[in-house]
Amino acid sequence: MSIRFSSRQDNIPRVAVLIETSRKFGRGVLEGIIQYTRLFTSWHLFHLPGDMIQTLPDMKAWGGNGIIARVSTPQMEKAILATGLPVVGVTMTDKQRNKPSPCARFSEIRADSVVAGKMAAEYFLEKQFEHFAFVGTIYPENWSEQRGHGFIERLKESGKTCFRYAAVTKPQSQWGKEVGQLGKWLLSLPKPIALLAAMDIRGRQVISACNEFGIRVPDDIAVLGIDNDELICETCQSPMSSIHLDACQGGFKAAEMLDAMMTGKMKKPQCFYVPATHVVERQSTNVLMVSNEVVVDAVRYIVSNAMYPTSVADVTKHLHLSRKTVENHFKKTLNCTVLECINRERIKRIKLLLTETNMTIQEIADKFSFSDASNLCKFFRRRCQMSMQTYRSHDRFSP
Repeated sequence: MSIRFSSRQDNIPRVAVLIETSRKFGRGVLEGIIQYTRLFTSWHLFHLPGDMIQTLPDMKAWGGNGIIARVSTPQMEKAILATGLPVVGVTMTDKQRNKPSPCARFSEIRADSVVAGKMAAEYFLEKQFEHFAFVGTIYPENWSEQRGHGFIERLKESGKTCFRYAAVTKPQSQWGKEVGQLGKWLLSLPKPIALLAAMDIRGRQVISACNEFGIRVPDDIAVLGIDNDELICETCQSPMSSIHLDACQGGFKAAEMLDAMMTGKMKKPQCFYVPATHVVERQSTNVLMVSNEVVVDAVRYIVSNAMYPTSVADVTKHLHLSRKTVENHFKKTLNCTVLECINRERIKRIKLLLTETNMTIQEIADKFSFSDASNLCKFFRRRCQMSMQTYRSHDRFSP
């Protein structure tokens, strides 16, 4: 079936958005494009999901002005190039983005995969893990390799090594055939271990293999994905933690770049890195890898009461121990004070509300039992070296 476009009756630009939206990243990009058009321009948007091979031959007669696309096949690449229109690529391959490829003239948005990998390493290091592993995509992808690279390099800086799952051979591309190989590899790893999967779908497969082979998640293997696709993460046997990528901001920037290209304001191709903003923690990584029972009990209490003005005295009273004893346990095990642990957990929760909700600063102050918004802002600035407004605008898309 092919799509036909009616003849033009106005001067409104026509833009084709050629991205699949079965995954969260694509949906986020489309949302950001829509937000840009609502705020700054008026476009006729044609969203063509799937590989678009059947619809692309009509594009020459379509009379469009620009394209935002994930160029996933040679046929698609050929059809897009034939239009001669300005193009913003979404997650291009290394071959596409480098000369002599004609696609090198495209602007591009891509995930900041190295930073996502480093963020995963920081997250697991904070949890005191000693062993680490990485599982990439079935077939090598540049973004998967970059996520693994960022993860492994940050671990090296802390004197840690990382086990890496070998690439899957072609006959094992079906999950039913691969699960045995993956499961045996997971069994061979030292336990407990922290594992980063290159994407949520891959992380779900890791958790499925763990269940098949009797490996406990997160007690034996803590699993972290990337993309934070709720439909995938929440339906895992153990709901999966994941790193959030601000694809909406990426879509907004893609539309902004295409607008500048179509109006002649931007002559040279540009690249925008979609930021990794934070870890959304779920059951699959909800574990602290320390054997000190005093510290474990204290941290559980601190996490459970993070929304309240918990004091060090509250923690010591809960443990029925002296402050000096508890502080010594924290210093030896976590290399921090009890108060630092309390403040760290409260800051983490405040950041989540800033990035994932539209709550005002006053509403957040009320939620955390601060006397007023001013005191909350001072608390946040002292520990994060930036204002709450700056953090929200930097780490969350807000056009």
